[in-house]
Amino acid sequence: MFRLIAAALCASVFVASGAANANAKFVEFGPPDWAFAVSPTALNGDGSVLVGGISPFGNPSQAFRWSNGTFQMIDGVFVGYVTISATAVSMDGSVLVGSGSGADVNSDAFRWSDSTGVVRLGTLEGHNTSAANAVNADGSVLVGASRVGIDFSTSRAFRWTEIAGMQELASLADDSQSIANSVSADGSVAVGVSMRLSDGTARSVRWIDGSVMDLGTIRGGAGSFSEAMAVSADGSVIVGYEFSNSDNTSFAYRWTESDGMQSLGAIAGAQELYPTAVNADGSVIVGLAYIDGSERAFLWTESAGLRLFADVLSTDFGIDLDGWLLQDVYSVSADGSVYVGRAITPTGAPSSWMFIIPTPGASMAFLMAVALAAARRARPPAA
Repeated sequence: MFRLIAAALCASVFVASGAANANAKFVEFGPPDWAFAVSPTALNGDGSVLVGGISPFGNPSQAFRWSNGTFQMIDGVFVGYVTISATAVSMDGSVLVGSGSGADVNSDAFRWSDSTGVVRLGTLEGHNTSAANAVNADGSVLVGASRVGIDFSTSRAFRWTEIAGMQELASLADDSQSIANSVSADGSVAVGVSMRLSDGTARSVRWIDGSVMDLGTIRGGAGSFSEAMAVSADGSVIVGYEFSNSDNTSFAYRWTESDGMQSLGAIAGAQELYPTAVNADGSVIVGLAYIDGSERAFLWTESAGLRLFADVLSTDFGIDLDGWLLQDVYSVSADGSVYVGRAITPTGAPSSWMFIIPTPGASMAFLMAVALAAARRARPPAA
């Protein structure tokens, strides 16, 4: 079900240490020499496990799990998948979830652990396509969406457990489509979007034990749409975006029960802001901004507010990116010390990166593995 490579994930051609914090590292996670693309999507709680998708030369894309220098390439051949990609990972990194597709291009959600391998989860009744978007802390609860083929109007959010199987989550209206994007640590809170098909109105929603709540919008009006993208570990902080048809702009928001939906602010020149992840206590939010059509990674913290990630590296850590363009941040560890995302290298090539701020509790094995990633190229496993 998987292959092991006891080596670094990639060939890193660029490593930078900040003068302000000599131990902070920015490391390229470009594709190894036996693949043409690697797409990290999620970190586990302490940032020591990374999952995503990888595209080997001459082969369909497969899911991967990287941990402390050991790379597992996970495929779904034995359960009928042609391509497979991981989208999320449990807190301890032992369970990953995502979706795989067969020869008929329809896909379904899967759950993987070392003991079970890839387990297909099927779809909601009457559907033939599904995808798992998130998993809770212990890997027992998955959320995502199920639909009929490529007809997104049929999309319905689901919550999966081993005992209950895949169950549809309520929508705001009978004619609404819905997607669940994230789930809290204990699995009781899920967040996402519900869109009414009659007029296209989309609203951020929160599900608690299956009951749906409309989180609304800030600007309001028929032309404003919102979607919740991520939720904190305890379910109290929700992050997402609101888009306005009137001026084709969007902003990122942070929602709490006490303050409601609050804008994260603005970045000079940015027309659109989209958050992708939040840390465990909701104090760190990451995502991407569009500036003159170009994607730029951003970071928001309670103490410093909203900034471009490149500016954070330069100002706070003294790291000169030397021509790199950081496009987005896909994921952040629970304590906000490890980040992964996409970038364009100085040569114009697409790549991925990891930024690590060592903490007192950081695993030495993990830090050594990151250093290894900066010095070695991964080789294909022996046939």
